[in-house]
Amino acid sequence: MPYALLLPGLLWLGLFFVTPILTLLSTSLQE
Repeated sequence: MPYALLLPGLLWLGLFFVTPILTLLSTSLQE
């Protein structure tokens, strides 16, 4: 598998994993 196709997939997975964590952290800090 070419890395040109693998990297975007990893970036999307990273976004889907990081965004919920950031939202949970921001909400916990606001309380």
